[in-house]
Amino acid sequence: MTLYTEDLSLNRAQSAIYAMGPDAVPHLAARLKVRNDLFARIYERSPVISGLMDRLFQSGQGFRSVHPQAMVAEDLLIHAPEDWDSRIEESMIEMLSQGNSTDQITAFRVLHSFNPDPKRLLPVLRLILQKQEQETSKAALEFIRRKKIDAKPLEDEVIALFQHKDPTLQDKALIVASFSKLDVEKSMPFLKPLLDSMPGSHKKRMAMQLLASIALPVPEHISYLETGLDDPSDEVRRYAVLGLGGLGHDALDSLGAMLKLLADEDFGVRMTAADAIGDLGPGAIKAIPELIRTLNNDFSGVGQHCRRAIEKIDPEQAKNIMIR
Repeated sequence: MTLYTEDLSLNRAQSAIYAMGPDAVPHLAARLKVRNDLFARIYERSPVISGLMDRLFQSGQGFRSVHPQAMVAEDLLIHAPEDWDSRIEESMIEMLSQGNSTDQITAFRVLHSFNPDPKRLLPVLRLILQKQEQETSKAALEFIRRKKIDAKPLEDEVIALFQHKDPTLQDKALIVASFSKLDVEKSMPFLKPLLDSMPGSHKKRMAMQLLASIALPVPEHISYLETGLDDPSDEVRRYAVLGLGGLGHDALDSLGAMLKLLADEDFGVRMTAADAIGDLGPGAIKAIPELIRTLNNDFSGVGQHCRRAIEKIDPEQAKNIMIR
């Protein structure tokens, strides 16, 4: 390890360490915790200094990862032979369970290169998210997102983060929730303040993205989605019409408002609106004249989406469409 760290004979040192086999994993894992002892003690004991260092070194990662042995150990674990995988995963899960926040973030970085069983990780992920510690929770949510772990078993912890004071952590929680199909009734009390936030705001966009994926055909949800159709943010409008389309025939009463978006200034909104109108099904027969007009007059590529929408609403009529 010393040779490898000091750059005297990298290949020889790396080969020697890997030749030790999986039994080397605990020793390498211990090296991940090596830091400058003096600064580490100051960092851990002084919230003021740790806060300043977090800002100076991008949440502390630059400061906390500078020790050469820790960096080398991390690299060796990430690129270790495949037969080490189970030992490395076991060691990193142990670090997540028992380490401090710095160790936990390091463990997540290493685990990104592996595919551990999500069931083994759920208990420790739950504990980390329950503490709502800013940087560790971010690392946990990013790991969940990148590894596509179903967060349904963690929905209480994820939903609670919707109202966290840190906007980045809030965003990560909303993104994880959007692909995990969390319980709508549990989510809405935490989601409403974001949906009611300033029109065009980033918070509202993130909240509308989640609502579009979990909305039920109930008046409250439909009302929020309809309000989003007039939002100054094109992304909010796009997610709003997408959410209404996802409700199918239950959103037919919103058809008039959805049709207006076929003339939206944003191409993505027009395209999504055409698709969403088609998703309403045969009940949206009144939309066909407007879809035909858009098909004949919008040359941005939205026309093909209008045609597909007409095919969903009335396949027979779609066969007779004349394009100018």
